[in-house]
Amino acid sequence: MKTFTILFVAFLFVCEHASAQRNVTVYGGLKFIEYRGSNIWFWYRDESPAPDNFFTDIELSGKTVFNLGFNYNNYSKTQNMYWDAFVDLFLGKYFGIDGGGSIGYPFFITGEKNISFLPSISGGVGYYNKSLGTLENHTTWIQVNDTRFQNFANVDLSMVGWYAFIRPNLAFVIDVSPNAQIILSGSYSINIDLKPEVSFTGPDQNGTNVTANEDLDANNLAFYIDNKRTNDSPFKLMGPEVRLGVNFGIGR
Repeated sequence: MKTFTILFVAFLFVCEHASAQRNVTVYGGLKFIEYRGSNIWFWYRDESPAPDNFFTDIELSGKTVFNLGFNYNNYSKTQNMYWDAFVDLFLGKYFGIDGGGSIGYPFFITGEKNISFLPSISGGVGYYNKSLGTLENHTTWIQVNDTRFQNFANVDLSMVGWYAFIRPNLAFVIDVSPNAQIILSGSYSINIDLKPEVSFTGPDQNGTNVTANEDLDANNLAFYIDNKRTNDSPFKLMGPEVRLGVNFGIGR
């Protein structure tokens, strides 16, 4: 998270000194996630002194995720080049945050320059936590690495990790006042998982809620996607996104 913050502040500093026009866009929208199959289940062999095998079906839910965000940009009728610095928050059974910057070029389609198409390309990094369901405990306890969960307690599963992304965008911008615009945009996020892990969360032997992670390539876990074993993530982070926002000037 510290690296993410430093990169975002550095990009914002460069943008601030690159143009006189300053605006903020506040937006909401939807992100769509695609699972890699229609029948997915998870196997895990725990690390207790007498290891047990655990199996659970993966919930194929949370395919549509709510997105809230804002950006700081230089959109103007007199600027040839567009830039922004943004932060996105994703809510639902998929929780995530990402941020970065965009560059683009507006094409005005009226003489008054009150309507434009704005193609742009974004890039950045993010972090996610996607719920996968529950690992039911039918034995005494489940142990993940050195973490021993409470006797007979079920454990929640999720996928967590960092990712990098490139996001082509196309926006339709309409003036609603001299200093404000409505923006309808669509994009397709192309993501690369940097270090995905399976996260186990539940009460420990003292009743305190704790979390332990396993690398996705560990030899004591696997996903079975349409009956084929894999150590890949069961869903794709990349996919289409749509947003509706309001852009308003905050000065020069």
